[in-house]
Amino acid sequence: DSGTSLIYGPKSSVRIINERLGATAKGLVPCEGHHPDVHVILTNEDGVKKPFILTAKEYILNEGGVCVSAFKPMASSHEPFWILGDVFMQKIYT
Repeated sequence: DSGTSLIYGPKSSVRIINERLGATAKGLVPCEGHHPDVHVILTNEDGVKKPFILTAKEYILNEGGVCVSAFKPMASSHEPFWILGDVFMQKIYT
């Protein structure tokens, strides 16, 4: 359990992702229209890369007709890292 439903990452990276998704500065996205798949590549300790693909249905949250991106910036961090919450784990963990 990551302790969150969302995907948190470095501010600059999340800003770029959300811009490509057509999100506003607050993470709001149009509920309708085409939204690209987001490719996440994780590398294990042996250097083996494993790709995962999140679809718009998985990373856009519809909250009473208002749609928001599940990608959120971390408040602050000395090292860039990601917290892959329920949005991601539901995709890969069964």
